[in-house]
Order: sequence, then structure tokens, then C-alpha cells
Amino acid sequence: MKNYSRQREEIIKVIKDSYNHPTAEEIYMTVKAKDPAVSRSTVYRNLGLLVENGFINKILCATRIYQKTGRIGVSPTLPVFLRIFIEFLRFIV
Repeated sequence: MKNYSRQREEIIKVIKDSYNHPTAEEIYMTVKAKDPAVSRSTVYRNLGLLVENGFINKILCATRIYQKTGRIGVSPTLPVFLRIFIEFLRFIV
């Protein structure tokens, strides 16, 4: 990612400051609240660039799309068996 973007910096800040794994839509809504000029396509395009360059991981599932690296959070929207499995992984690691 050669070019600096104020909007990209805000997207990265939102991801870093979150304690769960926000969806692209949640990231968009948070950034939009701070910068009304940002578009949904800008957020999705920048998330794609962040995935492409290895800054975040993309997870395709029914409840969460983008996951930041480093933290594992348990979303209350995940099915119970997945929440239990994630808690089990935390316990054994």
C-alpha cells in the first residue's frame, strides 16, 4: 500500500480499537460516524487491501467477515458450539 489515506488510517484505528471481530459493515458504520464523507465502497476496498497485504485476515462465515490479527473474541452471535470451542482453545493455549 503505497499511498497514505486518512480514511484507511481511520479504518485501521477502528479495527485496532475493537475488542471483538467487527464485520465490514460494523467498521463502515463506526468510520461513517466519525467521517460522514466515507463511502461503503471505500471501506470495503481498503479492507480488501489490508487483507491482500497481510494486515488483517478475512474469514468467511455466517456471522463475521473480517477478523483482525492478534485478538480472539467471542461474538454473542456465534452459535453456542463455536463459542464453547473458542473458549476451549483459549483454555488449552
